[in-house]
Amino acid sequence: ASQDPSAKSNKGDLGYFSAFAMVYPFETVCYNTKVGTVSMPFRTKFGYHLVKVYDQRPAQGEVKVAHIMLRTGDKASSVDSAKAKEKIQEVYSRLLKGEKFEDLAKQYSEDKSSARSGGALPLFGTGKMVMDFEVQAFALKNIGDYSKPFTTPYGWHIVKLLEKKAPPTFEKAKEDIKARINRDTRSDLNKVSFIAK
Repeated sequence: ASQDPSAKSNKGDLGYFSAFAMVYPFETVCYNTKVGTVSMPFRTKFGYHLVKVYDQRPAQGEVKVAHIMLRTGDKASSVDSAKAKEKIQEVYSRLLKGEKFEDLAKQYSEDKSSARSGGALPLFGTGKMVMDFEVQAFALKNIGDYSKPFTTPYGWHIVKLLEKKAPPTFEKAKEDIKARINRDTRSDLNKVSFIAK
């Protein structure tokens, strides 16, 4: 019954998110609702909400990964899906034999925007990628490690860890939060003064 259009594909599961990823009233309710319980109805500028909190975990920081992707998507036929699975397994076996990840990404990855750079993606944190991709990326421990082939709604992937950044210290996070609040406040004041003119 949710009127959030994304609920059709994610069944209302928003995944993990950290502070400043959602609007403030939404975050406040989420962070104050115990795991396993449902919030009271509440309102944000988007409408009325009920939230069930499934889990909480410590901040994970950020990772930079490269990936090799073979597209399938929701509308792929079973034949196309089987071909993509067979091809990603072939690429994986070539990795195991010592071929360079970057070369295989350039040759096989169907994410053309990252393939040119050996599959490298920008640094990202929690809630920026689809859940299956995020789980695989953050599970990699050592720089240069790569995953076994796995699927997301977009297709088949192999992910290689390029960089891992720990969450910021409290002092650093506090500075970033202050700067963000000041920036947002100035932005709001500019909007108000523009409207007033």
